[in-house]
Amino acid sequence: EAGSPAGAAEQVRALRRATERLDELLAGLAPADWDRPVRFRNEVVFSMALAWWRETEIHLTDLDLGPGSDSWSAELCDHLVDFLAARAPAGTSLALEAPDGWARVLAAGAGTTRVVRGSRTDLVAWCHRPPL
Repeated sequence: EAGSPAGAAEQVRALRRATERLDELLAGLAPADWDRPVRFRNEVVFSMALAWWRETEIHLTDLDLGPGSDSWSAELCDHLVDFLAARAPAGTSLALEAPDGWARVLAAGAGTTRVVRGSRTDLVAWCHRPPL
């Protein structure tokens, strides 16, 4: 909120500085530090770092400030599907299938399973768009 009056270019510079600073801090952590508590959702550093990774990748794509969703890594796609599974509406069962053999099922209760096919990155990007 404090930086909201700044122009887009200044906000992008501030975001890049914050990203670089956080990357430096995370790179300097000892193994035991990843389990230290943080205020974010009463979690630990590791879960905060996953949230940072998720939000950074998604919003850089949304804002067209970085690579598109088509370049998301397999690891990010797997993490996002696991995270987004909670968004599946009640009674929904989705089977996601990619040509490379990747397949995941998102289910929130019983119901007819709907199969959705596409590239892994397209399927994950589609899942992140509300409503699922």
